[in-house]
Amino acid sequence: MKNVLHSTSTQWILPLRLLYLICLSHAGFSQSAPLATDRARITVNSIPDYYGGPNLNVLRTDAGTPLRAGTAWIWEKGSQEEPAAYYASMRQKGLNAVRMILFDTWEVEAYQPSAQFTPTDWNDPVYRTRQLARMERSVNYASANGLYVIINSHNKIPEYNETYANALWTYVAPYFANRTHVIYEASNEPMPGIGINGNMDMGAAGATASPRLQALKRTFNIMRAGAPNTHIMVLTPNGISDYGFGTGMGNLAASFAQLPGSVDWTKTSVAYHLYHNDGAAAVSVNAANLRNLHSRYPGWPSENNFPASVSNATLGITDSFRSPQFDNDVYVNQTCERLGLGWSMWNINGQVELDRNWPVMYADAVAKGWNWIPDPTTPDTQAPTVPTALVATNITANSLTLSWTASTDNIAVTNYEVFKNGVSIGMTATSAPSFNVVGLVCASNVSFTVKARDAAGNASAAGTALNVTTGNCPTNFVAEAETNFTTVADVGSNCTVGPSNYAATTASNGLAVGLCDIGDEIKIAVNVFVSGNYDIQVRVRSGWTGSPMHFITNNKYEYRLNDVLRTFTYVQGSVTSVIDVDSYYGTVKLSGMPLTAGIHYLRVKALENWGKVDYVQVNLLSDTQAPSVPTGLTASAITGSGFTISWAASTDNVAVTEYEVVRNGVSLATTSTTSYNVTGLSCGTNSDMTVRARDAAGNWSSVSNALNVSTSSLPNAGSISGTTTLCQGATTTLTSNGVTGGSWTGSNAAVATVNASGLVSGVSAGTATITYSVSANGCSSNTTSTVTVNALPNAGTLSGTSTLTTGTTATLTSNGLSGGTWSSNNANVATINASGVVSGVSAGTATITYTVMSNGCTRSASRSLTVTAPIITTTIVVRARSVGNAGASFRVEIMNGSAATGGTILQNSTTFTNLSTTFANYTFTATGTVNPNQIRVRYLNDMTPYDFEADYMTVNGTTYQTEAASTYSVGFWNSENGCNNAGFLTNSLIHCDGYFHFLATPTTTPIIVRARSVNNPGASFRVEIMNGSAPTGGTVLQSSGNFTNLPTTFANYTFNATGIINPNQIRVRYINDMAPYDFEADYMTVNGTTYQTEAASTYSVGFWNVANGCNNAGFLTNSLIHCDGYFHFLANSSARLSAESLETEPVTTFGVYPNPAKDLLNVTLYSTTDRQVKMKLIGINGAVLRIFPEQIKSGKNTISVPIHQLNEGPFIISAEYDNRRYTAKFSVIR
Repeated sequence: MKNVLHSTSTQWILPLRLLYLICLSHAGFSQSAPLATDRARITVNSIPDYYGGPNLNVLRTDAGTPLRAGTAWIWEKGSQEEPAAYYASMRQKGLNAVRMILFDTWEVEAYQPSAQFTPTDWNDPVYRTRQLARMERSVNYASANGLYVIINSHNKIPEYNETYANALWTYVAPYFANRTHVIYEASNEPMPGIGINGNMDMGAAGATASPRLQALKRTFNIMRAGAPNTHIMVLTPNGISDYGFGTGMGNLAASFAQLPGSVDWTKTSVAYHLYHNDGAAAVSVNAANLRNLHSRYPGWPSENNFPASVSNATLGITDSFRSPQFDNDVYVNQTCERLGLGWSMWNINGQVELDRNWPVMYADAVAKGWNWIPDPTTPDTQAPTVPTALVATNITANSLTLSWTASTDNIAVTNYEVFKNGVSIGMTATSAPSFNVVGLVCASNVSFTVKARDAAGNASAAGTALNVTTGNCPTNFVAEAETNFTTVADVGSNCTVGPSNYAATTASNGLAVGLCDIGDEIKIAVNVFVSGNYDIQVRVRSGWTGSPMHFITNNKYEYRLNDVLRTFTYVQGSVTSVIDVDSYYGTVKLSGMPLTAGIHYLRVKALENWGKVDYVQVNLLSDTQAPSVPTGLTASAITGSGFTISWAASTDNVAVTEYEVVRNGVSLATTSTTSYNVTGLSCGTNSDMTVRARDAAGNWSSVSNALNVSTSSLPNAGSISGTTTLCQGATTTLTSNGVTGGSWTGSNAAVATVNASGLVSGVSAGTATITYSVSANGCSSNTTSTVTVNALPNAGTLSGTSTLTTGTTATLTSNGLSGGTWSSNNANVATINASGVVSGVSAGTATITYTVMSNGCTRSASRSLTVTAPIITTTIVVRARSVGNAGASFRVEIMNGSAATGGTILQNSTTFTNLSTTFANYTFTATGTVNPNQIRVRYLNDMTPYDFEADYMTVNGTTYQTEAASTYSVGFWNSENGCNNAGFLTNSLIHCDGYFHFLATPTTTPIIVRARSVNNPGASFRVEIMNGSAPTGGTVLQSSGNFTNLPTTFANYTFNATGIINPNQIRVRYINDMAPYDFEADYMTVNGTTYQTEAASTYSVGFWNVANGCNNAGFLTNSLIHCDGYFHFLANSSARLSAESLETEPVTTFGVYPNPAKDLLNVTLYSTTDRQVKMKLIGINGAVLRIFPEQIKSGKNTISVPIHQLNEGPFIISAEYDNRRYTAKFSVIR
C-alpha cells in the first residue's frame, strides 16, 4: 500500500514550468541519454512497523530492496571524480546506490570570492559543460554496475545560498531528468533558521513563515519543473531524535508541502541525517520521531558516521565527530536495517574507505542478524576463500572443539558450515572460526571439513579434511550432579534447588546439589558408552556430627533409575568425616544393573530437609554370557546381483551389540540391525548364508543354521539371424530368437549402425559386431553377429557436354570403373548407347546415368542433359539514309501481327543512329523465323532538320521494298526512281523500284479537295479521317466542317487536319446524295502531293467521269487511284454502271485491266528480251494463292489470267523479271 499525499498549491507552478522549458529550449540545452542498464525509478512503499505502530512509508528499488549507499565526490578541485572501479567495488560489496556529493556548493558558501577560492558559476557554460560531463561519467558508471545515484547539492552547514542552488538545479535537474536511476537530494543540512527536532514542530504558521523553508521550496519548484518524474529528496536536517516534540519532522514536511508549488509524495521524500541520538538512555521511546515521520511521509536516512565505540585506529581516520547510539544500536545502520529504511554511510567515501570500513560495519550487521544479500541486478557471485588450518581440541569420548583460520570475502564472510563424514552438522552463528561438536561416538574415526559462506549464499570449497579419533569409551566414570542435573521438583521453602546453594564448602569437585526441602527432586543424566552390567553408586549427604548415618539409616532419599523405583544399599565404610559445614557423605549402590549404550537418568528425591547429592559413579561388571543363536533366516529383494538377508533378534543378559554375516564361510560384515544387504554377486550365483551374534563384552553366539539363496538367472539372448553382408549405404534387418524387448548395439558406428528394431545400416567398408542384449531381474546377457560392409564401386564423375541440339550427338565418359552401363531417364528427350554416345531427340531435359557393379554393390553417377531445338535466326538488312542532313535514326521492329496495323512489339533491333546522307545497309539478326509482313521500319527522330529514306530491305536474302508505315509515320513513295506511283499498301510489302520517304513531322496536314455540284448547284460534302482504311471505314477520328452549296464549276476546298495523316485513311463523304444534283470530286492534295480521290466503297455510289481521260478506270476499294480524272458521285444510285466492265488497256510498264474484273484479268508488261516470267497471284493478306510461269517476248505482252475462282475483293498480281519485281492491285466483283 502506498500513501500518496499532494499539496494543493498548484496554481502557479505550471506556468513556471512552461516558461522554464521554453528558456532551456532557446538556450539549446541538451539532456543525458538513458542507457539500457539504467535501473527503474524508485518507488514509495508501505511496510509494517517493527514496533507494531502505523505502517512506515519507505523507498524501494526496482528489486524491492532499501537504498544502501556510500558516497562519491564531484569537485572542481582535488580528486575530481571516482573511477569506474569504485562503483564496481560498491556493487560487489552489496551496495545498490551512491550519494554523489557536489562539493563545489560547500566551497561557494564557505569562502565566497576570496584569495582561497573563486566561486564556480553554473551560468558559465565552460564550467557547466565540464561539471556535467564529470557527473554524467559517474552516472554512467553507476548504471553499468546496477547502482542508483543520489545527486546532492552539498551546501556548507548551516549556510544555504539560494541563488547558487537555483542556478545549479536549473541545469542539473533537466539534464538527468530522463535517467531513471538518478535521484535528486536538494540540499545538505540547511536547517538553522528553522530549528531541529522538536523546534521543527512550530506549526504551519511558524514554519511556513520561515525564509529558509521558503527558499528551499523555491529551489524544489525549479527542480520539479526541470525533472517532472525524478524522485526528489528535500529538507535533509542533521538529525532526528526524540527530545522535545515527537512529531516535529513530520510537521515540518507538512509545512513544506503547504508552501506554493505542488508536492507529489509518490515522487518526493524527506532526507535526514542521523547525527543525534533518540533520547540517550530513554531508548524505550523506540525512535518515535523517526517512525512518526515515516508513518506520515516517505523518507530516507542519507548520512551517518561510525559510532564513537569504533576506534580511529580501526578505521584509520581522525574524525572525532561520530554518530551516537540510536534506538539502542551502536551502529546506526543496523537501526535502519531493522526498521527497513535503508541508509547511506558517510565513512564509505572512495575505494580506501570502502575496503577498510565496510568489513567493520558489515561484521556488526552479520552479528546482529541484519545482514543482507545484494540486489538481484547486482549479484555477488564471488565465494569466500577456503578455510585452512583446521584443528581439533578438547577431544573427549563424545565431543571436541574445531577451529580454523578465518576465510576472506569480497564483501564479508557471514558464517561457516561444518561437515562430519561429508554430512552437514550445522553452521556457526557468527563469522567466528570455531565450532563445538557433541554427540560423537567414542573410540571412532571421524572426518571433518568446513566451508565458508557469505550473505549472498556463495559457499567456498571445503577445506582440507581433518580426521579425528574420539576418546576411548569409558566403562567406569563419574557424572557430577551439579553439571548433569535438571530439577524435577523444587519446594523452595528453605532454598532453591541447585549447586552450592548453602554451605561454606562442598564435596567432590567443590560442588553438590542441595535438596533443602522435603519433596525436592532432581534427575542426573548418565551417558553410558558401552552396553553391559553396571554397578551404580550415588554419593549423598549421609548425616552430621553426632549422627553421620542419619539420611542413609533412615532412608531419607528415594531413587529411581529411568523412572523405575530402585533400592540402593549402603556401601560399607564409605561414610567420610565432615567435608562441608557439619556434613558427612556416604555412598549407596545398585549392583548388576544391565544398561545399554546411551543416556540414562537417575532421579534422587529428598524425604527430609537439607539433603545433598554429590555425584553418580558407574562401573562396568565383567560379562561371560554369550547371546542366543540367531534364527529365522530369510532372503528378500533377490536380484541378479544380490539380496537382503534378515533374521530374528538374539537375546543377551546385557545386550546384543552386533551380528556377523557370513557367506559361503567368509565373513561379509557386522551390523547392529537384524538384516543385511548382500551385493556384488553375479546372476545365477548360489550362497550359503549364516549369522552369529555378539554382545559388548565380545561374547559370540553359535552360528545359525545355513540359508541357501540363489540370485536371479540370466535371461536368454538367443542367436542372431539375417543377412550379414551388405553394401555401403544399404540396410539389412537382424533378428534374435531369444527374449524379446532387448536392445541392439554396434561396435563400430563408422562401419555400421543399428537402430532399436535391429535395422543395420552400412556406413563404410569394414566389419562390425552387432550385439543383441536382454535384461531381467537385474541380470543381462547378449549374443553377437559380425556384419561385413562392402564398399561401393567407383562410378566416377561424368564428363562431356551438358547441352545438345536435337538431331545431334555427343559422347559422355566416366573416370570411374570401366564396363558400366549407360541409361537415360527420358528417351523422348535423349537416348544413349552402350558406348556413351547420346543423341538429342527433342527439346527438354533428361538425366544420363552411368552404373557400375562390384561385390554385389552398385553405384551410379549422373548428370543432367538439356536438349534444345536448333536456334533459328532471320537476318534483316535495311538500306536507308538521312535526307537533307545527316543524323536520322531508326530501328527495326518485329510485331505480333501485320506491321501496318501494329500491335505488340515482339523484338526489335538496337537503334541505328546518325545515318549519313548516302544509302548504307543496316543489319538486324532477329530470333526465330520472321514473317516479312510483320517487319516494321520505324523512324525515331521524325523532325527537322532531316528526313529519312528507306530504299528496301532484305529478309534472309530476299529483297523487299520497305513496308508502308501505316499509322506509325507519314511518308510517301518517291516517284523519282521509276516506281510509277505504285501507291500505298496498308499491310503488305511493296515490290517496286524505289524507297520509302518519311517527311519530318508537320503540325497539321493540309488536305485540298477539288470538287463541284453536277447539273444543279447545292451539293454538300465533308472530309473524314478514319482510324483504318477509308474504304472499310471504322471510327472517324476527326473531320472537316461541311462544305455546302457547291457550284457547278470545280473549286478547291481546304481542310487542315491535325497531326500526320495517312492519305489512305482519308474519306470524301457526299452528304446530300439526292436529286436534283450530283457530286464530282476530281482529286485531293495531301501535304502538296496530289492523289485521285479514294473510292467511296459503301459510303456512296459513283463512277469515274470519262470526260477527262480517265477511261473509266473503275472502282478501287482500298487504294488511291493515280490517273487523270475526277470521281463522280451519283445521287440516289444503288447499282454500278455498265461502264465498270469496259476493258481499257493501261499504258504503264506493268498494268492490269479491266479493273475491277470478273472472270478474266489482262496483264500488260513490257520486256527488252524474250524470257520466262514468274507470275504470282497474292491475297490482300499477303498469302500466295498461285504461282505460274509465262513465256514473254521482247516488247509489249498481254497475259490473260483466269480469276473466276476468286471471291469478290482486292488482290495483288506480280511478275518477276529483269531482276525486278512488279506488282499491281486489282479488284474482283461478282
